[in-house]
Amino acid sequence: MKAKRWTPAVRNYTKALEITNDATVRTKLRNARDEQAFATTTQKNTIDSYEKYLSDFPSGLHKKEADRVLQLSYLAVARTYVKENNYDKAVFYYQTYQERYPFGPEIATVNKELCDFYVAEAQKAEKIKKASSARRALELYARAEECGNRTSQSHLKSLRRKATRWSRTDLVFVGWHADGDNPIGVMVGSLNNPQVGIYLSGRSNSGFFKTASDWETDSQNSLQESVNQDKEFTGEIIPREIHINAGLTKRVVHPFYLFAGAGLTINDELRQFRSSTGIYEEYVVNKDAKYTSFNPEGGVYIWLGPVVLRYGINKPLHERYTGGLMHNFGLAIKFDK
Repeated sequence: MKAKRWTPAVRNYTKALEITNDATVRTKLRNARDEQAFATTTQKNTIDSYEKYLSDFPSGLHKKEADRVLQLSYLAVARTYVKENNYDKAVFYYQTYQERYPFGPEIATVNKELCDFYVAEAQKAEKIKKASSARRALELYARAEECGNRTSQSHLKSLRRKATRWSRTDLVFVGWHADGDNPIGVMVGSLNNPQVGIYLSGRSNSGFFKTASDWETDSQNSLQESVNQDKEFTGEIIPREIHINAGLTKRVVHPFYLFAGAGLTINDELRQFRSSTGIYEEYVVNKDAKYTSFNPEGGVYIWLGPVVLRYGINKPLHERYTGGLMHNFGLAIKFDK
C-alpha cells in the first residue's frame, strides 16, 4: 500500500486526539503512522529505509518483516562486495548482520563466510611480497583464528620472518672496487627487498694514467712503426686493464645478496723505450697484448650495518687471456633510498 493512502487516517486520528485523549484513538494513530512509515519504507526498498523504520518503530507492526528483509539484504550485499574485492564494505555488512542478528537464521553462514573471507584476503596479501602486506596477512589470519579458522603455526612463523625481511629498507651503495692487479675502481648499485636491484662497477690500474706514444710495438719490441729508430726497450712492462661491468642483485638471505652481470675487459700493456743517449723515455703499446673481451662475472654482496662488502669472480673470454678466474672485491658505504 502506498504511504499517501495512510495520510487521511493519520490526519483524522490526530484531529480526533485533539478533541478527546482516548487510548483507542492513540493506538489507532500510532498504528496508522506505523503503516504509513512502513509503506514509505517498502516504496524506497533500501537498507537505510528499513533501518530507519526499525529505529522509529522498534516494536512496529512490521518489525518481523523488516528484520527479515535486512537479514537477507546484509548477506546479499556483503557477498556482492566480496565479488568486487571491496574488503571494507564486505566486512561491514557481514559484521552488521552479526551485531544486529546474533541469533538470525543465517548467522552460521555469515560467520563462516566472513571467516573464509579473512583467510582469502590474507592469502592475497601474502602474494604482494611487501612488509606491509605480510603484516596485513598476519592480522587477517588472527581474525580468522578468532572465528575458528586456524592457520598452521609454521606458516605464521614463516610469514613473520618474511615481514621482518621485507621491512628492511632498500639501499644504494657507492664505494671502492678492485682486484689483485687493478686497485683503482668504483662500484655503485642497489640492494632491494625483495625486488631485484642493479649495480655498475669498473676498475683499472695505474697504467691507465700513463700516456702512450703514437706508435705501437709488439712482443719482440719491434721499432718498425717508430719514426726514430734510435731507442731500445728498457725491460719495463706496465699492464693496462679496464674492467667495466653491470648486472643485477638479488637477496638470498639477509645479509647476503647474489649478483650476476657482464661487461667488457679492455686490455693492453705498455713497454718502456729509452733513447740511446738516455735523454728521453716513452711508453709504447704492445699490440700483441691488446684485446677487448666479453667479461662475465658473479659473486655476493654482504650488507653489514653502514657498509657493503663485495666478493666476486670473473674471467675475460678471449684467446689472449691465459689466466684463470679473477677474484675481485669491494667496500662501499650504504645509503637508504
